[in-house]
Amino acid sequence: MEYNKNIGDFHVLIFSQGNFFPQTGGTVIINNQTITTWIEKNYIEIVNNRRIIKTNLVNGDLESILNVFFKAIKDIEENQNDYVSSNHLADYFFNQFPPVWGTYNNVYKSLEEIDLWNDLLAEVYEWERQNNFTIKKGTPFFFNVTNYLDTGNFDFAFYYTHKALEDDKIRGSKQNPNYDYHDSPAFLFASMSIEKRHYLYWTIRDFVKKLETFIEKYNNEFNENLSYQKIRDKFFSKHIEFEDEILYFTYLFITRFYQVYNIDTFELYDNEFAKMRNLNYILSFCILVDQIMGKKINPNNYRETFIRHKSFKLIEGLSNNLFSINDEKYIKHKVKFYEGKEYFRAPWLINISLKVMLRRKKRLHPFNSTYTKIANKKIINTMLIYLLRNHGAHDLKLEYLDTRIFQEILKSLLFQMFIIIQELL
Repeated sequence: MEYNKNIGDFHVLIFSQGNFFPQTGGTVIINNQTITTWIEKNYIEIVNNRRIIKTNLVNGDLESILNVFFKAIKDIEENQNDYVSSNHLADYFFNQFPPVWGTYNNVYKSLEEIDLWNDLLAEVYEWERQNNFTIKKGTPFFFNVTNYLDTGNFDFAFYYTHKALEDDKIRGSKQNPNYDYHDSPAFLFASMSIEKRHYLYWTIRDFVKKLETFIEKYNNEFNENLSYQKIRDKFFSKHIEFEDEILYFTYLFITRFYQVYNIDTFELYDNEFAKMRNLNYILSFCILVDQIMGKKINPNNYRETFIRHKSFKLIEGLSNNLFSINDEKYIKHKVKFYEGKEYFRAPWLINISLKVMLRRKKRLHPFNSTYTKIANKKIINTMLIYLLRNHGAHDLKLEYLDTRIFQEILKSLLFQMFIIIQELL
């Protein structure tokens, strides 16, 4: 590929050995100067044998070069119909900046990189608005994922993960109708994949190890043989059906278990703010579980299906070989108990039930002394999640959400994910 054209006062030369411009192996020259040299010359200087950034990243020179370079990309895509080269050229441009930021070697490195990336992206958005054209931005989006993870800002880390995924979907489909963005670094990260090496491979590998510790606990408690690979096959690999839920599960899991920012010390964590935060986390996880169950039980109307109906369906499936018809009626009756007037006269029952269920007592309901049949622990866990989801926002008392009981509830939430994956997916 060769592109040789004057754009305003600039002469732009782009060439590669192949039919299109790759991220590596090609050259971009503007006014007899490569992009790499231009960036080094304008932004880096040597002071006392140290590389330092000598100007702000965003200045008039950047705006001029960015404008020329992006206009060349726009021309290549719109007039030459070469989506492959336009995508790779955008990646090539953004990949010239990490060496600049590699100059930083202090503890504020990630924070400073976030500022620089966001300043650069602001310039890109303004150029797109003025030129009615969208540049591929997956590279800066994904670099910011790493920076925000490093600073403990998980909301923005996953915001940029989603932005990178959307970018991969739109630009990738233009580049190649058969392009599968699920092989992109953003989705490999979002789906906790360690099957292929990617930019955040080692970060995700640590989380997979943590997930496997819960899988082992689940297997011991429920006498199962679940594995991380089975979870991948039945959940993480179901791209189309559970794409949003996959991303949100990983977000919730990383939010809770990113070790650098995880505080489990009871004396530090047992306060009213932490309890409210824990409650918010519990309800978010319950909504995720609710959504996944709904997609399998009533895919055409899963958002409107009541959690009670979803829970009953799962309980019925779990009890097929373990309970008689009368037993199933009893289960339904006791779950429905919390929908009736009795419940509203005694909201404290929620807290008592949670405590009993967390210890996984064998009786299905703590207030029935005559019912002695051994209960399926998966049913008890499902009833617990149902209670948390359906009434937790109104009636769960904060005094029962100290660090100790929160850890037990957290384990039950993860167990419920495993139950759903095993029994429904």
